[in-house]
Amino acid sequence: MPNSKNTRAKIYSIKRVVILALLALVAINLFCYNTGDYRTKWSGNFEDINLWECYNGSGWINATQLPSSPFANTIYINTQNIAMHTSMIIEGGLVITGTLQLYSGIEVTINKDANCEIGAIQIYSASKLINNGEVKTGNSNSSITVMDGGTFENNGLISNSNASQNCLVTVNSNGKIIFGSQGSITGNCSFTANYGSTIATSNPQGMDGSLSCSGTISYNSPYLIFNGSEPQITGLKIPEQVLGIDFNNPTSISLSKNIKLVNTALVHSRTTLSFGMSVIEEAWWGSGTFSMEDSSSIATANPDGFSSTGKTGSLQVGTRNYNSNGNYIFNGTVHQQTGNFNPTPTSYTVNDIIFDNPAGVTLTNPITVLATMELLDGDINYEIIPQGIDGFYSPDVKKTVIFQNGTLMFNFLADLQPFQNNGEFITLKWFLKGNFNGAKKVTFNWSEENDNYCNWSIHNFPKVYLSNSDEPLNTIWNPAHPREISFIAHSFPNAKEDLYYYIGKGTDDTLPVTLSSFTATQSGVSTVKITWATQSETNIRGYYIYRSTQADLNTAINLNYLIPATNSSQLQLYTYTDQVFSNNIYYYWLEIVDYDGYNSFYGPAIVEVNDNGNQTPSLPVKAGFYSFAPNPFDSQTKIFYGIPSKSPVLMQVYNIKGQKIRTLVNEIKNSGNFDLFWDGRDEKGNLLANGNYILHLVASGNSWTKKITILH
Repeated sequence: MPNSKNTRAKIYSIKRVVILALLALVAINLFCYNTGDYRTKWSGNFEDINLWECYNGSGWINATQLPSSPFANTIYINTQNIAMHTSMIIEGGLVITGTLQLYSGIEVTINKDANCEIGAIQIYSASKLINNGEVKTGNSNSSITVMDGGTFENNGLISNSNASQNCLVTVNSNGKIIFGSQGSITGNCSFTANYGSTIATSNPQGMDGSLSCSGTISYNSPYLIFNGSEPQITGLKIPEQVLGIDFNNPTSISLSKNIKLVNTALVHSRTTLSFGMSVIEEAWWGSGTFSMEDSSSIATANPDGFSSTGKTGSLQVGTRNYNSNGNYIFNGTVHQQTGNFNPTPTSYTVNDIIFDNPAGVTLTNPITVLATMELLDGDINYEIIPQGIDGFYSPDVKKTVIFQNGTLMFNFLADLQPFQNNGEFITLKWFLKGNFNGAKKVTFNWSEENDNYCNWSIHNFPKVYLSNSDEPLNTIWNPAHPREISFIAHSFPNAKEDLYYYIGKGTDDTLPVTLSSFTATQSGVSTVKITWATQSETNIRGYYIYRSTQADLNTAINLNYLIPATNSSQLQLYTYTDQVFSNNIYYYWLEIVDYDGYNSFYGPAIVEVNDNGNQTPSLPVKAGFYSFAPNPFDSQTKIFYGIPSKSPVLMQVYNIKGQKIRTLVNEIKNSGNFDLFWDGRDEKGNLLANGNYILHLVASGNSWTKKITILH
């Protein structure tokens, strides 16, 4: 029988040999230096030549020159404290087992492909560390500290896979950390933002994306900035209390939870801040001030909407500066009040207001709408109040909506009821209540599903009726968009259940003309030829031509005396020549008038006129979007936009949920005016559903957004 003691000794000896061999292999790997690498010998200044050794291929020798930027090899900062006063770009690698201190307003950039492993980095006043790659941490000395006045811009990853050693990232008072759209702290890291520090993020997931680490996250009233270029959420890792917060994203930002505000919150121009059910409220030791810039937007799902005072609604801070040139969206799922918010400088006035709540919205106060009121879902609860009456209102009477230079759009309605009337097939009906100042264009839009996929032909185009009349209203209809129809109104009837507007399919007798084409083309340097053809005419008095430089009939002017109709049953061709200025885009409409006093509109026909005949015009450069033709559209629209200076250009389409649908442009362009066609399809070529979409353009350091509507 073998001696067990000797056997154990032999096994132990074998294990020791194996372990020593493995350690040797690791050591070889750890100290696999490359010619041109640098390492420190002791503590001191980075700029001291005596501090450095350089690897010559076989061993380390005293350096004869300092590491120069951009540095393609690896710099090793050992256990010493190294003070750096020179800006540098790291392209190769940076390995820190000691401490690297950035001083004197320098900027150190770690490029994307650099191999970096750090111990401790301290960023002092006016200095900046930029990380564009991945920085690995995890030794006993791992930390990144942003001192008073320092800045850490993280466009890449700070990672730590060492489960036993936590890496701490700290931002002190007046220090700043900036997270790019892909910037994040991950793995076993902790994060601390002290009082008065600043955190900026453009990550689409907000603080959840920027801080995907597993360690402790600690805040003491920092400042926050959300400045992405695509839709963002704040994230659940947002501080509960902030000194201030900037919402500066040209698309949208959504609050993920409540925030307590000490000082100021600002929604920048072109930014949409969506509260959802979250609230911005005052902190216990600061009342807070909320403000909006011109052209900013705020949206709420809160049943109490927006209030000017008190502890109700989405805003509950001490001072609330609602902007009368801003836009307001009510998109809850239970019935909402708009709230008693009162914008400035013009009281109870908004630019745009959108209602997108299937449960409906009640107007708490009179509201003047400067641009557009849009009903996407549900209904608006208001009735007529006689003008000039400020006294007692009966309990069932709501407030008035006043329109100034605006458009009333109804894109979707919950109460859609097919029924028969006077032998015509009626597809839709709307109960509308309210009045407004002056004549306004009212537009109804609906989907194929809501009209049972009706084939709206020119001969039987949709018409608008009041339920107490068999005669249709004068309507504006474009065959290219058969499920959109408009009319001019001065007020809505004081509607009850027996009085409403409805859409009906006309009969052959209601439109005594068959129009087969209507076009506008440039025929000379400053002339446009308008042409239309009819297959047959009956009881037609004649035709009028209207022109505008905007895609809005309300802005158009009449160009001609009545052009008499032939009332022939044969094909008839009509022409009209218009004199215009060169270098512009013109919109034309055709009005058909019959002998019974009814009229119908067709168009617009669109033409771009230039001083080179049919050549491409030399138009003044217009920054951003300046026209869609048409909008809404069915199968195709033409997008006109301008780039003020040579730059990368990115144009993308988003849905109303903030999801990217398609990239239309991604290239460098010179300054100039451009156009492109979009067929209403996504990146995979799928035809998009009816609804509203957002076009987002980034160029020349600016960004623009524009809403566009698809109606098949």
